[in-house]
Amino acid sequence: MLSTVSLIDPTTLNPSFEASRIGRPAVIVTRGDQQAAVDQFQQLLTNAKAYRLQMLALSKAAANFGYSLEKIAHSKTAIMDPSNVGSSLQAAAGLHYLMSNHHQILSDTVYKQFEIPLLQHLDTHKANIEASEAQYERSMRDMSQKIKETEAASLQNGRKRQRDLLQFRQALTTLTMQVDELERIKLGYYFSNLESEQANLQLILQKTSTIVRAEVDIYERIANKGLNDLILEPMTTQGPDPYCTYPTTDEFSSIFSILPPTPIIPTSGP
Repeated sequence: MLSTVSLIDPTTLNPSFEASRIGRPAVIVTRGDQQAAVDQFQQLLTNAKAYRLQMLALSKAAANFGYSLEKIAHSKTAIMDPSNVGSSLQAAAGLHYLMSNHHQILSDTVYKQFEIPLLQHLDTHKANIEASEAQYERSMRDMSQKIKETEAASLQNGRKRQRDLLQFRQALTTLTMQVDELERIKLGYYFSNLESEQANLQLILQKTSTIVRAEVDIYERIANKGLNDLILEPMTTQGPDPYCTYPTTDEFSSIFSILPPTPIIPTSGP
C-alpha cells in the first residue's frame, strides 16, 4: 500500500525512471530542509535588526563623543593654545559627527534595502511552501488512489476469470503510466523546492551586496576624510600605530590584523 509519508521520502525516487526520463534534481530539498532554510532566514533578519539598532546606538555615541570634543575645543585654554589644540579637537569632533551621520544612513539602508524587502519575501515564501506542500500531497493521494483502483479492478477481473492477455497488457500499461505519473509528481515537487531555495539565495545575495556596497562606500569616505583633511592627516601620524603588537624602533614591523585568522563558523569536512 502506498502512503503519503513514504512518497515524500526522497529515497523512494525510482532511479531507472529519473535517469531515463526527466532526471534527478542536483540537490534533494525536503520539507525539513525548507524549514531549516526558513529558520536561517528568520535568524538572518533578527540579526540584521540587531545590527541596525546597534548602528543607531553607535551613531548616537559617536555624536555624543564628537560633542564632548567640540566643547573642549571651544574652551578658553584650547582656543588660546599656540599648538592649535582647539582646531585639532574641532576637526576630530567633525570626523565623529561625520561617522555618526554615516552610521545613521547605513542603518536606514539596512532597514529599507535589506530588512523590509526580505521580510516581505519571507512571508510570501512561507505561504508558497504551504501551498506547494498541500498541492503535492493532494496530487500524490489522488494518483495513489487511482493506482489502487486499477490494481483492484485487475484483481477483480482475475477472480471472475475474465482476464485475457490483451486485458492484462492494458492493465499493466495503465499501471505503468500511473506509476510514471507518480514519479513525475514527486520529481516536480523536488525540482520546485530546489528552484525556490535557489531563488531565495539569489535574493539574499542581492540584498547583501547592496549592504556591502553601502558599507564600503561609507567607510571609504570616512577613511578619505582622515587622510585628506589638512588638520586630521597630521593627527594620524602623531601617535604610535594602535595595532602594533610589539612596539619597536620600527613600529610598523609587527602589525596584527583585527580579523580572526580562521573562520568564525567551522567548515565541515569533505
